[in-house]
Amino acid sequence: MSGSTITELLDKSGNGRLFEQNGATALPTLAEGALNGKDVARFSSQNIRSSNVNFGNPGSTLTFFFVVTTTDAAMQALFDSAPLLENVFRNWSPGNMEWWADDPSFALGLSAGNSYILTFQTSIPSNRNIKYWRNGALVSDNDGGISTAMAWNGPALGSNNNGPPGVDGAWYNGDIGEVIIYDALLGDSDREMVQEYLGEKWGINMANNSSSSSSTSSSSVLI
Repeated sequence: MSGSTITELLDKSGNGRLFEQNGATALPTLAEGALNGKDVARFSSQNIRSSNVNFGNPGSTLTFFFVVTTTDAAMQALFDSAPLLENVFRNWSPGNMEWWADDPSFALGLSAGNSYILTFQTSIPSNRNIKYWRNGALVSDNDGGISTAMAWNGPALGSNNNGPPGVDGAWYNGDIGEVIIYDALLGDSDREMVQEYLGEKWGINMANNSSSSSSTSSSSVLI
């Protein structure tokens, strides 16, 4: 039922990495049919987050897909790979993503009330690198100056640093339709295939893509 609380965000990969929140007063709510006739989890900046304390450490070479509808153009606290720790991957300062501490960081360029498929690829070829696609279009290719690995510990959806009153904490304000994480850098054709699948499923128009590299065969989906 729309407006009812969501105790668990299930993992359809079969890996058991569900996200949940301990505390009945701090739960996202169900928004029925909110995006292309499909249900989404609604986060409202009010002590609402979902985390997974047994997620494990998938490393730094990853591909992330997030389906979101933003309430605020300066979106904040969508994801935090290791609340309260250093070297985390997170939606930290409003409207930006970072690999702590801003090495690298970059603007997301979102508009309030719009729906997006946000894709990130993180790696350390020599120093850190994050590539960012918005609705299938490459927006930025961001190099850092260090090679420290990404930290993972109880990753959270909907908060930074577990939200206030945590250290410089924040809450996410918006909807999450789907999250997919692969433990590899997907090749262009594989990445575009996932983006097109998500675009069709959630009714989000995607940029025209042109594959320039072969598929990645050694990846596995984490969630």
